[in-house]
Amino acid sequence: MGYEVKLLIGRECQTGDEYDYSTEPSRKTGHKETYFMTYAEIDLCKIGSGELSKAMESWKNKDKLHHWFYYGLDGNNHMKEDCYDDRWIPQIISEVLEPIKKDNEKERYGRFDWAIALLESMIGNEDIKVLIHAH
Repeated sequence: MGYEVKLLIGRECQTGDEYDYSTEPSRKTGHKETYFMTYAEIDLCKIGSGELSKAMESWKNKDKLHHWFYYGLDGNNHMKEDCYDDRWIPQIISEVLEPIKKDNEKERYGRFDWAIALLESMIGNEDIKVLIHAH
């Protein structure tokens, strides 16, 4: 089984109040949100049920009062959850890289090769993180 997964690579920006823009005038919801600025995206497609899939379970955001958001490819869609209504917490590169490497050692997968190469090239930049988007 397993998710189809995209790795959104970027950095966390400002945290602020979440607003409900469906009302006039807009109003604060009482929640906080942090903008995740995306620099790169890798579509891993179906990742199976290996180490990465297991690690992802601990990366889900269970805090109902704070979430991270990003903009979709069109630059307009404000996205705070994936296609399964899950919200994710950005992870440091090493946290994502380790399970990908383990899965790739067990069974080589070309998309993992690309992800490993890109993520390894970014090690040392502590501002760079990875946000999951399951689809």
